[in-house]
Amino acid sequence: MAHLPVSCGLPVVASTLLLFASPSLAVSLQAAADPPSTTSTRIYDQPTVLRKEDKRLEQVVSADKPWVYLGELLEALSEQSGVSVMASDSDGAAGEEMTAVLEAMPLADVMDNLTALLSHKGARWQWRREGDGSTGKPFVYRLLRPANAVGAYAEAMKAQIQADFEKDAEMMIAGLDMTPEELKQKAKQHPHLEHLKGDKATRLGIEAFRDGFSPEIKKNILLGLEGKQIPLKNLSPSGLKLKDYMLGQFQSLNPGTEYQIEAASFGVDRDINGIPTLWIGFGDLGGWSYLGSKPLRIYTFAKAGEEWTHSGENPSSPVESRTLPKADPIVDKGGVEQRLRRLRYIATEGGVSILARLQRDRGRSTTSIEPWTWTLGEYLSNNDLGYGLMHKWRKTSDGKSILLIEYIAWYRQDTDPVTPRVPWESVKQLRAARDTNTNASLLTATLGVASTLNPAQMRLLVRGEFPVIQKAQRQQERWFGALATWVTEKPNRMKQVLSPKGVALDELPFDKIFLIPVGMENTAARCRIVINDDKSAKEAYRIEVLDGDGVATSAFTAPPWKENTNSR
Repeated sequence: MAHLPVSCGLPVVASTLLLFASPSLAVSLQAAADPPSTTSTRIYDQPTVLRKEDKRLEQVVSADKPWVYLGELLEALSEQSGVSVMASDSDGAAGEEMTAVLEAMPLADVMDNLTALLSHKGARWQWRREGDGSTGKPFVYRLLRPANAVGAYAEAMKAQIQADFEKDAEMMIAGLDMTPEELKQKAKQHPHLEHLKGDKATRLGIEAFRDGFSPEIKKNILLGLEGKQIPLKNLSPSGLKLKDYMLGQFQSLNPGTEYQIEAASFGVDRDINGIPTLWIGFGDLGGWSYLGSKPLRIYTFAKAGEEWTHSGENPSSPVESRTLPKADPIVDKGGVEQRLRRLRYIATEGGVSILARLQRDRGRSTTSIEPWTWTLGEYLSNNDLGYGLMHKWRKTSDGKSILLIEYIAWYRQDTDPVTPRVPWESVKQLRAARDTNTNASLLTATLGVASTLNPAQMRLLVRGEFPVIQKAQRQQERWFGALATWVTEKPNRMKQVLSPKGVALDELPFDKIFLIPVGMENTAARCRIVINDDKSAKEAYRIEVLDGDGVATSAFTAPPWKENTNSR
């Protein structure tokens, strides 16, 4: 089957994000997000005032933390400095995933740069100081995530991206009826219209979309509510012209090759940053993008960078001119160690500290490079650290440079249940269970944690630090991953699963044929989990299949949990 590489030649959509034109909205949202102040509680956007009133914040701290939770990072800084700095799971702050490579920096600077990293103009993180600084009530600092503001801000950002996408479609369709002179004049304000003149495939694709559906269906397709597969016999004349043109292009490149084309597919896909693309595909020929995609992505990324950059911050730095010295080639295999190695390399050889908020398993680099041929600026501008990242530079109080890195699709985590935050306290419970090195401790702890998490949080957790639960090759561990996710749907299921009675087979999330021996289907009524706490045991747990009298007729056992090799 032949496939054409995905491409989109349309230039940037020249519209204005309404989201960024409403400072009054941002102010009112922020006011709603701030907790009330008291005589012993004050809220700060920046720690400038804090450090004047609390000299302890001048203590120097360091960090070398890959994929650290924000709550975990602050706990480490508290231990180093003796100053209580924290974040909470109640507003999702502690569950933010960070990377910190910090060299000898005053604690106040770290606090300041954390707010600069996480804040956007419509959603500013803040520090809350509690206590009066006395011996009995020393100052305590809590980093606040503006939950209300971020939620509304993120929703508005998603809505505006969609609006820009639909406006792009509207202008391109309108351009089909323009004369060459009208297109030339209109393209001065909207350069992407030039493609209606210079690219036959683009024009035919837009015509096929325009002619193939009613206004209501076109709207639903652009919204991603439905896709359409149209048999060739039902295609519009413009759709058939597009098919014939693309088929001719392929046949000219591959003479004699036969292609199966029975229908045309129309639909919208979104990349990991939420940028939509209108696709039109024809069987073996594959598909192409005609709206959105790269042009909309470039435009959106630029606006996201503007919203993330605050006063005194810069998108570049003289530090970027430094040539990175020779080192071993860094090949990205997707692991935590590789990402940390890249960040350490930049920090050490570039002479900078780094704070980053990065997605755990999205946007990884797929390149294999020898970075000593690059300057630091070239390294960053080529997105070698991963797709969909933006960065900016700040100065610390002692004049050193610090690099802040943010992933552009941060807003999806606030609106999309597929990318949730995992509570830091839940992670601590699982780590403690794993560290006991018993066969059953991780199992019981995971079921306990699962009863407090939603399924999306559970999936994220087991994909990351605890892949042994769900990603191991042994099939029984995959079954347990399904079991743990199933438990999250109803909190009382954990007690059912662990009880002597067990649960009915038809309630469990896995195929009972896998559990029940042939011939026993009619006698087995329930099953139960039996946990083994003996460190030397050959099984961590077993699933016993019970007959109507509660007698075990068969059992499915799991070997001991192995040490996780991909922990933080």
